[in-house]
Parts: sequence; structure tokens; C-alpha cells
Amino acid sequence: MCVLSDAQNISLFYKRYGTDDGLSDASCNDVFEDSRGFIWVGTQGGLNRFDGHRFLHFFHKPGDTTSLCSNTVMQISESPDGNIWIGTYGGGMSKIDPDDFHITNYRLKNNDAPETRSNRINGIAHIDDGRIFVATEGGLFIKGSNTEVFSPANLVIPIQQDIAKNACQLLYHREAQKIWIEFYKNLICVDVKTNEVYSSTNNPN
Repeated sequence: MCVLSDAQNISLFYKRYGTDDGLSDASCNDVFEDSRGFIWVGTQGGLNRFDGHRFLHFFHKPGDTTSLCSNTVMQISESPDGNIWIGTYGGGMSKIDPDDFHITNYRLKNNDAPETRSNRINGIAHIDDGRIFVATEGGLFIKGSNTEVFSPANLVIPIQQDIAKNACQLLYHREAQKIWIEFYKNLICVDVKTNEVYSSTNNPN
């Protein structure tokens, strides 16, 4: 992992961090800076939080439901309430309270796709009203602000079931309040204010 700095607006320099410096694994999948200024690094071998001096590690421990759901961390994000959300490859989702590091794990399930695919996380989008959109290898899922369950998207918004169950990626345009979701051979746009869904061929914008 490399950290870049701007020295008095003259030139850029970087410092390299590896396992000798405390990083849990040299294979990094995602890097995220939270609202408190901490750097979170997702690797093939666990999650790291960097405070500028040292790394704090989070790992999956078999049989311990309060540990990270998987060591293969693919996505890191922060919800409006300050919680850190972790998307893994095959293990589902973990939510970390940044104050006490309590971990809550979530398995995503879609009866139309194998559970292993549904828990391979490709993308996470946090809506200001507390909803969470999650793109996976087994389709699109949505978690409401008043529930602890991630539901297949076709049960929440008007999207065809045969599309919603496919592997997907997403991009959230916060200012426009729209989420673009790429499925196999399909591109849709969700207006998160109205829950209207547009395809790539009928999107008015």
C-alpha cells in the first residue's frame, strides 16, 4: 500500500506500507478513508484500520459470530450514521461500530441464485435515508433503514426478477440521487427519491 502526500504544493512523495509495517496482507482489494480520517484497507487476508502510525487488524475467526464474516475483503464503505460496512467475497457483509468495534454480520439470500454467489459483494451504496443497495454476484439487494434484512431488489423496487438475480455492479451519483446498476446485458437506473426504475433505453435523463 502507498500513501501519497503533497509537500508544500511542490512535489508528491509516497511511503510504501507492507506486511513488515503491520499490514495484514500484501494483496489489497480496497482502500477507504472514513469521516474520522482513518484509512481502512481491505486485503485477501483481513481488514486493516490505519491511524497514521499503526495498523489495527480485523479477522474472521471460525465459530466466532462477532468476528469479521470473511478475511477476503472486497468493499469498504461508511453509512450516514458512521458505521463501517465491509463487503467480502463469499462471506457476506459485516458492519463495524467504530466506537467499540462491535461487529454484526449479514448473510444475503436470494432463492433464485446460489447463496455463495449472493454473498460475493461487488459494490455498496448508502442512501441518505438509511437504505443500503448492495451489488453481488447473485443479484441486487436492498436493506431498508428499519430492518436488519437484505432483500432481493425485485421485492422492494419495480425491477424484473430475471434481471435482479444476475451478477451486477453499481455506481451511486449522490447529487443526482440516482444509482446506475449494470447487470448482464442490462443497464438500469434507480431514482432513489421516487424508487422509479429506468432501463438504458427508456431513461429520460
